[in-house]
Amino acid sequence: QEVDRLHGTVPDREVRVQEPAYFERLRGFHEIAMGYGLITRDLMLAVAMSLVAVLQETPDAGGADPEADSAADRHATMFGTSMEALIGHADAWSDFCRELGIDPDRTAFAGYERARHLIRDLHLDLEFDRDQSRYDSTLEGLRDQWEYRLSRIPRFASDRRK
Repeated sequence: QEVDRLHGTVPDREVRVQEPAYFERLRGFHEIAMGYGLITRDLMLAVAMSLVAVLQETPDAGGADPEADSAADRHATMFGTSMEALIGHADAWSDFCRELGIDPDRTAFAGYERARHLIRDLHLDLEFDRDQSRYDSTLEGLRDQWEYRLSRIPRFASDRRK
């Protein structure tokens, strides 16, 4: 009885809790972004390593050493391929975020902003297109991961079955 009396003397406070599905979506987005960020880091490393290789290789101006010219061409191709992959990867993230109503520039934890700066700063007066297959596969993968996470939220899972 004393416990009941004491409980009755304590003023009631309103506690507001946001929808659990919101937190599940937020957590799911963070998990996707962290995975994306790891891949972004690897692509940025590939760009940096290929750029170093390009800068270390100097084509033979006289054309007397075809092996040096060939190595310089291979490294330049590797750099271009790495840049195009990174551009496709970053474009896919941007479009995925926009589909969800999220500003991709505010998702710094995914490495998107750093990738964009690297792409902008390393153009070196060269034009790079995005790797369309990288873009397509990345965007499809991001969408699949998002759908999977939504399907695991009980409320959304039951809505999706209808």
